[in-house]
Amino acid sequence: MIAENFVIKEKYKFCADDWGLSPGVNAGILKLAKLNLLYSVSIMANSQYLENYLSELLELKNSSIKFYLHFNLTYDQKKENSKNFSKFFILKALSGFIDENQVQSEFRSQLKKLESYDIPITGLDGHHHIHLIPKIYKSIEKEINNSSIHEIRLLNDKEHILTYLQSYYFKNYLTLSTEQISYIDCGYLLPKNIVNKNKMRAKIEKFSKIIIHPAEINDFLEKNISDKLRSERVEEFNALMDFYK
Repeated sequence: MIAENFVIKEKYKFCADDWGLSPGVNAGILKLAKLNLLYSVSIMANSQYLENYLSELLELKNSSIKFYLHFNLTYDQKKENSKNFSKFFILKALSGFIDENQVQSEFRSQLKKLESYDIPITGLDGHHHIHLIPKIYKSIEKEINNSSIHEIRLLNDKEHILTYLQSYYFKNYLTLSTEQISYIDCGYLLPKNIVNKNKMRAKIEKFSKIIIHPAEINDFLEKNISDKLRSERVEEFNALMDFYK
């Protein structure tokens, strides 16, 4: 069993992604939230399962948990080729060939939807880290400035090299005042970090905040949901529960 002072020290550390992706994802995030392990919950506004367990999650609004918009332009559960669409869209965005007005409108719509559920959104990240693509960020910068968002998540973990480089490039692009926006540097929990408790401890001690993708059960096939992680989400959730028991 982990020493009690270590557990207390590490509360409110993890940034849980993909609320709304599936009931199993929501259930896993909710359990970790109730254990006071989460710094933030990132919510997909345009997801099929947004409302599953949402009332229970919102009972924690007065805790220290922050709620982020998980801005989504790449994942569509209705598309059979969602994975290929995501790659194509990201390549277009990186090349600058996107409709800024359309991106701005979608951002406004997703934020408004979460606010309609009385979710206090104070942070921003993106599915597939799209918020770090300069062309997309430029499209929504004014909307961010006029919203309740005051934190933007970055990734500072060289083990996740592509997003690390994306974040590094993004930092050189920033135009918003740091007095208005806080930039949250995070690590990223990978399968190789959870093979045993020593490796997990090393990862946890290295970063003040860590991005996770938990799910209590693998219900993706049952729900006909395209997702490349699937069983890895459950393994990560079980590893976290075991680590903090």
